[in-house]
Amino acid sequence: MRIGILLKVVPDVSQFKYDSENHTLKRQGVKMIINPEDAYALECALKLKDVNKDVIVETITMGPTSTIPILKDVLRRFVDKSILISDINFVGSDTWATSIILSEYLKMANYDLILGGTNTIDGDTGHVINQVSQLMDIWSISNVLEFNLNNQKELYFKANINDKIIEACYKNSKKQCLMLGLMIVGKKKLRYVRYNDLKLEVDDKLFIIDNRILNINEKNIGINGSPTKVIKTFLPEYEKRTSQTYKVDEQGIDAVLSMLKKVGMLDV
Repeated sequence: MRIGILLKVVPDVSQFKYDSENHTLKRQGVKMIINPEDAYALECALKLKDVNKDVIVETITMGPTSTIPILKDVLRRFVDKSILISDINFVGSDTWATSIILSEYLKMANYDLILGGTNTIDGDTGHVINQVSQLMDIWSISNVLEFNLNNQKELYFKANINDKIIEACYKNSKKQCLMLGLMIVGKKKLRYVRYNDLKLEVDDKLFIIDNRILNINEKNIGINGSPTKVIKTFLPEYEKRTSQTYKVDEQGIDAVLSMLKKVGMLDV
């Protein structure tokens, strides 16, 4: 089974500053991270790969080449392939134009299952999963809380639909791909890169796709193909992060080692 993960690299919105005069977000100097719900989707796929070595996990990211260091860290979690869709003509694409670009690549890729986050923290529209599935003429379900695959034939999932929790089963078919948009409940995170793999060479698994390959009409992409007009933006409130400082002594070293083992960066 080949699983494609839509992975967006976004600014860390907890560091955003708001320009109230122009109603825009100041992004200069802001750290870039993997969108949390996309990261959760990737973790779900990697867990399937942990128990079934026939599962192939690939990520698909649309963005500038400056995201490459982040994608290399993704590959060091033993993702099989990372696709970066990047072209100067894609700059300024709204969710509709983005969906057109992503769907054109996904039609070529022929995945059995496509995962991604329902929402992104830098836009929170929830459009892309369903728009991509519409353009590909495949089924999609958003707000998926969890799912499980039985012998790669039946996919059981739980989703929040109109504030009601539903459970359903989908029979996997080679003729029909399924797309799931996941949402996070609680503190579910992507696994850390293991210490021994921090410098793992992964260049041979990273591929850049541009519009010379996708061949999309320039009228349908970038600013020209984006009907969305932003009137106003605002900053949501997020829970403040906490940090812990340890002394460089035996007790502090033991505490740090214990923490690294707990999150999976070191062998227990």
